[in-house]
Amino acid sequence: MKLFGLHLIWRKPRSTDVVIYDRVGAEFIRRCLDGIDSWQIMDVRDTLYVHPRVVFLSIYFLLKRWYCEYQYLKIARPKSLIEKAVIRLIQPKVVITFGENSERFGILSRLCPTSLFLGVQNGLRGPRVSDIDFRLHLTNCLCFGQDTVDKYEKSGQSIDAFHIIGSLKTGLFEIQESGANNSKFDICFISSTNT
Repeated sequence: MKLFGLHLIWRKPRSTDVVIYDRVGAEFIRRCLDGIDSWQIMDVRDTLYVHPRVVFLSIYFLLKRWYCEYQYLKIARPKSLIEKAVIRLIQPKVVITFGENSERFGILSRLCPTSLFLGVQNGLRGPRVSDIDFRLHLTNCLCFGQDTVDKYEKSGQSIDAFHIIGSLKTGLFEIQESGANNSKFDICFISSTNT
């Protein structure tokens, strides 16, 4: 059901081990979940969860902001508190997204300490440190390489741990291509022309 351009989700979030945060890029994360049956995608774009338990928990977290001194609860926006309520009901072991540069995902990684949050880098950052104009509070960043680590550290991002994994898309492509033997020729001659 849609209301004011928002997709309303009335059903109660079901419990799973792995939550893929955001449908965008989820196809790459899903390919890494071979053998894991207990997973689901948490829609976060133009989506509002309106199950009564989600609404109740969201209101509770919103009220708790007024008297709680926890820094991340204080800076969390209402959308983050709704997503915290959804994650609380799902109780996943792992929450993963294909995009480490989401401010909201980083806040959630602090608000939901019982789950392991993994933000997988999906693109280059920079080229200069000054180009990074967002604020991250991520617990675990799975990034391309040391260049990303250096840029995030120099820009003062609040990231607890960096794990250099390279590009997920490239890795998935290499795995797919290594399994396929597409050679049609034994010898290939390369010609060059002078212009």
